[in-house]
Amino acid sequence: MLKDHEVSPFFILWLKIVAWILVLWLVAYVCDKPVEVDSKPKCVWKNIDPSRRMSEISSYDYNTFTVTYADPAPPYRGRPSHSVTYSRGVTLQTGLSSEEILEQLNLDYEDVRDYFGDELY
Repeated sequence: MLKDHEVSPFFILWLKIVAWILVLWLVAYVCDKPVEVDSKPKCVWKNIDPSRRMSEISSYDYNTFTVTYADPAPPYRGRPSHSVTYSRGVTLQTGLSSEEILEQLNLDYEDVRDYFGDELY
């Protein structure tokens, strides 16, 4: 039997196994830190302007990773015209109501009916 001050070898073995399990668990816990993943991918283009539309880009330079934007169209500075001139010299005033525009056309409704046939009804 064991003396009063001696410890059983099985107890020492059991303590070593528990200590190794705790050490391995601690190492796994320390090494398993969550990796922060950036949800928004980073843009590789150097001079991209996120406030501009993608349709304004005219070309990409894949060697220097730069973007070339198209020149914006100048604003229309002409006077608003309320008339349309067709190739036969006929001018229609467009700033009117629908009925007044139809009166300008001088249509022969019989010819229109003959052209479209029964599709009008």
